Amino acid sequence: MEYVEKSLDAFFQAGSAVLVIKGDWGVGKTYFWENYINRRIKNRDLSQIAYSYVSLFGKNSLADIKASIFQNSRAIASNEEVIDYFSDELKNSNLLYTTLAQVKSFPDYVKKFAPKIGRFSSSAKKIPGFDKFSSLMSSAEYSLVSNYVVCFDDIERKGSALSVKELMGLADELAQRKHCKVVLVFNEKSFDKDGKDLEHFESYREKVVDVEILYSPTCEMNFKHVFGSDMDQFDFLKSVVLRIGVRNVRVLRKLKTLLNAHASFLKDKDKGLVREFYLHASVLCLSYYLGKSFIDYVDLRRSLAGGSWAKYLTASAENLTEGEMVFKNINIDLQMSESKFDSPIGSFLECGYIDEVSLSTIFSEVQERYRKSNVDAQLRDAWKIYHDSFEDNAQEFRNRIKQVLNEHLKLLSLSDLSSAIDMLELLGETVDGYIENYMSFHSESFKAGSDSSSWHLERIKNEKLRSKVIEAEESNRNFNIDEIALRIATNRAWGPEDVTYLASLTSDDYVSWIHSVPENLTIKLRSGLLSLGGVSTPDPDDHNLYAKIAGMVWKALEVIGSENEFNMIRLKNMYGMKPE
Repeated sequence: MEYVEKSLDAFFQAGSAVLVIKGDWGVGKTYFWENYINRRIKNRDLSQIAYSYVSLFGKNSLADIKASIFQNSRAIASNEEVIDYFSDELKNSNLLYTTLAQVKSFPDYVKKFAPKIGRFSSSAKKIPGFDKFSSLMSSAEYSLVSNYVVCFDDIERKGSALSVKELMGLADELAQRKHCKVVLVFNEKSFDKDGKDLEHFESYREKVVDVEILYSPTCEMNFKHVFGSDMDQFDFLKSVVLRIGVRNVRVLRKLKTLLNAHASFLKDKDKGLVREFYLHASVLCLSYYLGKSFIDYVDLRRSLAGGSWAKYLTASAENLTEGEMVFKNINIDLQMSESKFDSPIGSFLECGYIDEVSLSTIFSEVQERYRKSNVDAQLRDAWKIYHDSFEDNAQEFRNRIKQVLNEHLKLLSLSDLSSAIDMLELLGETVDGYIENYMSFHSESFKAGSDSSSWHLERIKNEKLRSKVIEAEESNRNFNIDEIALRIATNRAWGPEDVTYLASLTSDDYVSWIHSVPENLTIKLRSGLLSLGGVSTPDPDDHNLYAKIAGMVWKALEVIGSENEFNMIRLKNMYGMKPE
C-alpha cells in the first residue's frame, strides 16, 4: 500500500489538518496506521509534541473523549521540549494554573511527570488534596492539548448518545484552534442502520475533512502481515486463504492462533499430514468466523461428516450461494473431503481447548496412514523398474526392494511382503530374516485374525511364511470343521477366516472329522461343506478356493466309501456318488 504511505507523508508535510482512513471491517486499517505512526515517532521526524490514540468504542460524551486525548497521549518530542511546552501551556491557561498552584510542591511535580504527558493527570490525582479539584480535571487536561497527532478509531462503534456531528465538531476544533493533526479511522459501511451518522458525516465532510484515503489491501498483503514466510507450508496455507479470498486481519489472526495451538502436534510430521491439517483448519476456522459470507459453519461440519459435501461439486452455479461456490472451487482444486482432524479443530473453535490425549491418538493414526501411503508409493516405484522396462537393471530393482523391506517392513501388507520376497528369492537373495522380523511385528495381529483375513493364504508361495502365518492364526483360534459346517448349512454364513481355515486342511483332516460322528452329519456335509462347490462369486480366486474345499471333502468321502460296502451304498443313495 505504497500510495497510502505517500498520502500520509503528504498530509504531515502540508497544511491539511483532518484525514480519514476508511475501508472494510477487519482489513487492517488500524494495524497499518499504528505501524506508520510508530515508525514516524521512532524516526523523530514529526513536528508535533505528542501522539494520542482514542478508541471511540462505547464512548458517549465529548467530555470523556477530551479527557482520553490527554490521558492516552505519549511524547513525540524530546523531554526538554515537552517540559518547555508544559511550562508555556500552564502560563497560558489561567484555569489550569490557578487550580494547580494551590497544590503544594506542584511545580516540582510538573517537572518530574510532564514528559510522560498521558500519565500526568492520573498520577496527579494521587496527590493529597488534589481530589478537591477533580471535577475540573477534564477541562484542565483538554486545555493542555495542542499540536498533537490525534487518532480517533472505531467511530462506527461509538455509543448511541454520541453523534457524529459532535465528533466532527471536535475534530474541527482540534485541527483549527489547537493546531492538531487529526486522523479518523472507520468503516462507513458499518454506520448506524438508520443512516443518521452517515448523513451527518456527509454533511460535515467537505467542511472538516481535508484528505480521504481508502485502505483496501489485497488478500496476499494481509496474509503476509499475519503469517511469517518462515512458517512450515507457508505457500500452501497462503494458496488456501487466497482461494477463499480472506482480507480480514482479525479472522486471519484467529486462524494463526488455532495453528499455533496445534504446532507441537504438527512438528516433524509428514508434509501431507501438515497440509491436510492446514486445509481443514483454514476452511473450518474461516467458516466459523466469516459465517455465511463464506459458507455456513454448521452446514459445513454436517456436510463433511456425512459425506454430502460432494453435492457442491455436482450442483450448478445458480443453485449455490457465493460461499458454496467458493467451497466447490476449493474442493475442485484441493480435493477436500472428511478428515479425522475435523472434530478436534471444531472442538477448539467451539470450546477453546485441546483434548491432548485424544488429539495425540488422532495424529498418530493419521501419521501412520501417511507413512503407509509413502511406503506404498516407494514400493510401486520399485516395481516399475521390473514392469516398465527390458533393461538389465536387476541390481537396481533388488536394491530398491531391499531398501523398502529394510526401512518399512512393519508397514507392509502380507501380500506386498509375499510378492517382494518371492522376487528376491528368484534373484538369489535369502529372505528368511525378513520373514522372521515380519512375524515378530505381526504375530499378535495374525492371532487376532486381523492381518490375513482378506488375503488368502493360498496365494503365499513361500512355504516358510505361509506356515508361520497359519501357525500364528491357529494358536489363538478355536475354529473347527464342525462349527463352520453347521453355520454354513443353517445360516449360509461364513467369513474369509473360515474359508482360509477350511482351505488349509487336508482330506485326512476331513476323514478324521467324519469318523468323529458329529451330530447332523448329513446336513453339515450336503447343505454345508459340499454346497461351497456351487457358490457363485465374481472373484475367480474365491471360486477356486470354494471348489478346492468341496473337492477335499469329496476326497474324504471317497476314502470313507472305500472302507466298506455299506458306506458306498450310503454315499451313492444320499450323496449321488458313483462308484469307480
